[in-house]
Amino acid sequence: TVSLRGFCYQALGQLAVRQPELVTGSPDIADRVFSALTSEPEGVRPSVQDAARSLAKAYSNCGGGVAMAIENLLLASIEGTAAVQGQPGVGLGGGGDTSR
Repeated sequence: TVSLRGFCYQALGQLAVRQPELVTGSPDIADRVFSALTSEPEGVRPSVQDAARSLAKAYSNCGGGVAMAIENLLLASIEGTAAVQGQPGVGLGGGGDTSR
């Protein structure tokens, strides 16, 4: 079932790339994917990370409350990933600017 879960995250990432308007109306999908970064098994996490990157790009043009919610999810994900890895400032991209 690990490979099936990975395929599901890959499909979600492709959907976000091809039809971003289907996923950007609400931050709910992004919230679930970013939560899955720490809860999914190791074998699924690369697919979850790819889906999270695709969602981040899809949400880059949204505004208002959705944009604020996505920004908070991204920051929490970066901080959570860094805490799990024991390194400050390490997140989805492998090492970003944490000066914010």
